[in-house]
Amino acid sequence: MVNTVEVNSELMNSINNEVKQIVANLLQIDVNELEEDTPFLEMGADSLVLMEAINNIQDRFHVKIPIRDLFGELGTLNAVVDYIVKQQANSAFAPGEQPEAKQAPLHAMAEQTPPSFVPIQVAEPEHSYLAGSDVEQLIKQQLNIISQQLALLQGNGQRVFPTQQPVKGASNPRNVDDRKPAPQPAATGNNSESTAPVGAHNAWLRRDLSKKKQSLKKDEHLRKLIAGYNQKTPTSKQLTQSYRAVLADNRASAGFRLSTKEMLYPIISTRSEGAYIWDKDDNKYIDFTMGFGTNLFGHTPSFIQQVLQEQIQQGFQIGPQTEMAGEVAQLVTELTGQERVAFCNSGSEAIMTAVRLARAVTAKNKLVIFNGSYHGVFDGVLARRSGANKRAVSVPIAGGTPESFVTDVLVLDYGDEESLQIIQEHLDELAAVIVEPVQSRHPELQPQAFLKQLRKMTENANVALIFDEVITGFRINAGGAQQHFGVQADLATYGKIVGGGLPIGLVVGSQRFLDPIDGGMWQYGDDSYPQAESIFFAGTFSKHPLAMAAGKAVLQKIKAEQADIYPQLEQKTRWLTEQLNQFFLDEQIPIKIVRFGSLFRFKYSGNYDILFYHLMLQGIFIWEGRNCFVSTAHSEADIQAFVQAVKTSVQSMKADGYFGEVSTQAATSSDWYPLSDSQKRFFHLAQLGKGGKQAGNIGFVIKFDRELDSTLLQKAWQELIARHESLNNIIDINQEKQRLGSATGDSFLYRDRFDSEHVSLESLLAEQAQQEFDLGNGPLVKAVLLKINKSECYLCVVAHHTVSDGWSFAILVEELFTLYQGYKNSQTPKLTPSPSYRNYVTSEPERLSESALQYWVEQYVKNSPEQLFEVLNPDVGNFEGGRLRRVVAVNSIKNKLKQQAKTMKCTPFILLFALFQSYLHSYFKQERFTVAVPIANRDFEQGTSLVGCCVNLLPIICGGKPWSTKLEALIPNVKQTFVEAIANENFSYSQWLSAIADKLAQPGYQPIQVSFNLEPKMVVPDLDGQVVQLVSLPVNYVEFPLMLNIFELDNQLQIELDYQGKYFSQEKAESLLADFALMIEQLIS
Repeated sequence: MVNTVEVNSELMNSINNEVKQIVANLLQIDVNELEEDTPFLEMGADSLVLMEAINNIQDRFHVKIPIRDLFGELGTLNAVVDYIVKQQANSAFAPGEQPEAKQAPLHAMAEQTPPSFVPIQVAEPEHSYLAGSDVEQLIKQQLNIISQQLALLQGNGQRVFPTQQPVKGASNPRNVDDRKPAPQPAATGNNSESTAPVGAHNAWLRRDLSKKKQSLKKDEHLRKLIAGYNQKTPTSKQLTQSYRAVLADNRASAGFRLSTKEMLYPIISTRSEGAYIWDKDDNKYIDFTMGFGTNLFGHTPSFIQQVLQEQIQQGFQIGPQTEMAGEVAQLVTELTGQERVAFCNSGSEAIMTAVRLARAVTAKNKLVIFNGSYHGVFDGVLARRSGANKRAVSVPIAGGTPESFVTDVLVLDYGDEESLQIIQEHLDELAAVIVEPVQSRHPELQPQAFLKQLRKMTENANVALIFDEVITGFRINAGGAQQHFGVQADLATYGKIVGGGLPIGLVVGSQRFLDPIDGGMWQYGDDSYPQAESIFFAGTFSKHPLAMAAGKAVLQKIKAEQADIYPQLEQKTRWLTEQLNQFFLDEQIPIKIVRFGSLFRFKYSGNYDILFYHLMLQGIFIWEGRNCFVSTAHSEADIQAFVQAVKTSVQSMKADGYFGEVSTQAATSSDWYPLSDSQKRFFHLAQLGKGGKQAGNIGFVIKFDRELDSTLLQKAWQELIARHESLNNIIDINQEKQRLGSATGDSFLYRDRFDSEHVSLESLLAEQAQQEFDLGNGPLVKAVLLKINKSECYLCVVAHHTVSDGWSFAILVEELFTLYQGYKNSQTPKLTPSPSYRNYVTSEPERLSESALQYWVEQYVKNSPEQLFEVLNPDVGNFEGGRLRRVVAVNSIKNKLKQQAKTMKCTPFILLFALFQSYLHSYFKQERFTVAVPIANRDFEQGTSLVGCCVNLLPIICGGKPWSTKLEALIPNVKQTFVEAIANENFSYSQWLSAIADKLAQPGYQPIQVSFNLEPKMVVPDLDGQVVQLVSLPVNYVEFPLMLNIFELDNQLQIELDYQGKYFSQEKAESLLADFALMIEQLIS
């Protein structure tokens, strides 16, 4: 292991420039404004920016940085660059353990804003927690092959709408410079299997060098699996290692994980027949990889073998033309409905040629491709989106592809309306729009209406619509995706199935777009000549006689037997899918089979890759890319064997805790499981009477300027509830456990105010906010649509905190109106699979840290924080209180706040938190006190769409160091304390309370009296230009004596103060709020 490496200045400058560009994009500033020795916090980088920087750096350099280090020892650009160089030098010799990145604290996170969404600020009740020599040469070589992937960034310069001044919702503003760089809509989701479509190259480019802590049962499970796998396939492993030095093979390291390193080698096969392959150790497998989708008729079918043997006997001369080329071309045009065909050697060559043709014919250069599509290895399509908001650009996905190759590529979201808007704006520049009609990595995404709209937009705009049918071609039917969707492309590419197992690529299309291959139609005996301007096109092995022979046989069989072939494939794959999906549902396994025809894929969140090693052990072969294919050679017995192998594998994993610590018996809706640590907080609060129960309510109200369709909204609501298990849960009050109930029945209500003319809006909302949820029977979340008149309606959603938190509400709002708008437009809404809350709860013990708990206990004992205030009004009921709101209005509040934070060398959150601490100290005259800060408490590496009660509180001690009257002198102490808090965030709040029981025993003592939260933004999808604004939900019961929430809007800060009447009169609470608002106003004015 190498610890230090001297690197030349050219290499250092290269890394430094890339890291600077990453940070500049995220901060939305010019790269020249960055100072290499200035701490990130002093530049104004908050936790979201740093998390995105971590993701970008990991994707680009395969170096993982803990977020806490970016607050500390790696807090500058120079420090990060030096760390990257050293880590890459180390991993160049032996992959070592990389520290795990921690999730960002939620209060400091900005919005994750999908395209054409109207952001609003949600004035949530008090529990709203919405919330990067030889050694030198080796490093150079490694950097040349490391991925240049940059994580998809959320947000696109959206506007935020203050509640006092409604603004009509609009699509994202897009700034385009003189070159018109690709304006990129924000992506939804993350890069996991469960998210919206992302780059299909991830499996090849990503490596996991971390060693994640897991349970002893899982460790033993994995140890036995590795031993069994190695014992079954020793020759494949030995041969892979023997030739590693001379054979450069990406398949031998694709998807590298240290945890499964000993099983990472390709199976060496010796023969194949029908649906089966045999390996070097004579193990027989049922093959569901089928040549990556090539072998529609199984391995070495007799009708292909026969023609190949005949052709081999005749010779496979290269140079003269084979007569079969014309015959194959004729068959292709008959089956696809296209006019002309050109042959090459692979799907990648076909795409390259199609792009060249499109650019030549249209005399334009810019291309559109879509996230999640795979178009082979041509440099011109190896692009992905990088950067945030207006600064988003397209960059190469991996080293070796110059940026100049992808400068003219727009990377958009597939099936998304925003993408159509962007394409419309750039039609005059576009040469082609390239689609994989059904993405092989996301076969469930089949946007027919989107494709038809693309066809309509491009056909009269001199823009080529290119269908990449290398995988879908001849698989769903004889005419491929074009026939299936009823959309005829200008150009289409084919491969795989056509070759019958031999290398082949085809470009097919109209005469207009294919004529530049050879100049177009001409004939002998007259004055005709090739009139189309030609592109350069060549290929030694194009139209190879063996490939032509196999292709002719395949196409003739498809033409003759298509009426039988495709229905049988559909029937077998449908049965497999239905059997396994029902099994996953019954067993509560967060996996789903998704498919398009006879292509299917396992869809899941989390890392369950060992499932495929289990399947290999049971004789099922699935390649590392995980796409699976059913062939005509698979018998019913083969399909049944596959289904049983999956069931057996999953049950084995489940027994050892891979899907949550549940019994080996089938999990059903009657199964109970524990409450999460966060749920316990609100469950115990609810046991303290009416006040405690209502203090656990959480909700929001959104006002719309036009009537909503109550039927469609209720339909969207019911689907929303059904897809998030936590919203259906009920609680056994005696056992403190939970299970699935049913929340859909009476959880949505439509009320027309005309039915109650004398009831005020405030009283209607108060009725919703003050409802008492029945924890034992549910439902624990309810929505009501209140219609005032045709130009005014309100949606009020209230839940008990045991089933949701503020971060969850942000997800629910976004998803609810995505579903609603989809139904309204007669489209199938596109949502990412929701992670399992049960899995989150049952795996919680693995996430919690004893050392983090000890840190918080020691902090509390050492500092002995004082009570800030005593009971003032003992006659007021427990938890009774109210909510006050104050607005600080300043032009360009966002810039003002960030600029002031930068001046103070901190983030906006640290600035406001320090100001609040200073105010509490000066007002209440206490030296040490506790202020709780909420965090999201989620594993964002597993996706961001988990709904449930996950929020945790950091009981931060204020005043651990001497106070200063100057804010700039206080901020470094606050910043350091907060960095330590982030490093110790994975602790049990309930266990912390138990550990300080001696303090709690003191009469009237409260460990938390104050909480502070800087809220992120919540977004609502653009509803046809609806004016959307927020209305405050009345609050009559408050968990803590004093709770402060700050909302950042376009030109104002909204400050909400929730207070308990036992400690504050309304007048005093108003005075506190007014004083603090004035301090903020003076600070940023």
